[in-house]
Amino acid sequence: MEARINIKEQEELFSLIGRTLKKRTEAYAVGGTAMMFLNLKETTKDVDLVFKNREDYENFREALFHLGASKPESKIINPTKISSMLTLGNARFDLFLEYLIHFKLTEGVISRVKEVHEFSNLIIKIVSPEDIILFKSFADRESDRIDVTDIIKKTNVNWDLVLAESEAQTKNAGYFFNVFLYEFIIGIKQDFNAEIPKEFMQKLKKANREALLAAEKRIKQGKAFE
Repeated sequence: MEARINIKEQEELFSLIGRTLKKRTEAYAVGGTAMMFLNLKETTKDVDLVFKNREDYENFREALFHLGASKPESKIINPTKISSMLTLGNARFDLFLEYLIHFKLTEGVISRVKEVHEFSNLIIKIVSPEDIILFKSFADRESDRIDVTDIIKKTNVNWDLVLAESEAQTKNAGYFFNVFLYEFIIGIKQDFNAEIPKEFMQKLKKANREALLAAEKRIKQGKAFE
């Protein structure tokens, strides 16, 4: 069985790292890490953090290595973005600089942070439930579908924000996030009977259709996707 940590263990780790850091360092918690802070999940198998700048990213990595962290055999593969996977005790840390795979830490995502936790020199900012949904829709594993279904049941999701950020991510990265989001939402409706507002589904279906047409046009023009 894979190792998992609970909120108490996660906070103890952050406290230890915060005391080890030599400078004030900010990180944005996403995925299961954010869900635990928001009382939406009891355990997680990895600590997902995104850093806005290179200095904070390197400071955090240095603190982990100082505490004895190691690199597992598996790696996060994305040659165009900076990321790390490190293990410390039973915890696995997935660290990203500005991008979580292809999903950017935009000003919109940053502006929606409402919860901040301080652990000495470590500042953890918790992204909104809407942005967790988007992060997870791009990864789209079964565990992500389960997590998002729980988010929908336990929070009052602002679906207009979800769609607006998906559009912003598409413009930023050239990836058609609306297509990923549409397939993801259809999946959780079918597999977990998630309740999704009809109006949102209509808007998302339209955005998905437009994205697919744009992709078809791009292919015909011989333009590659980034």
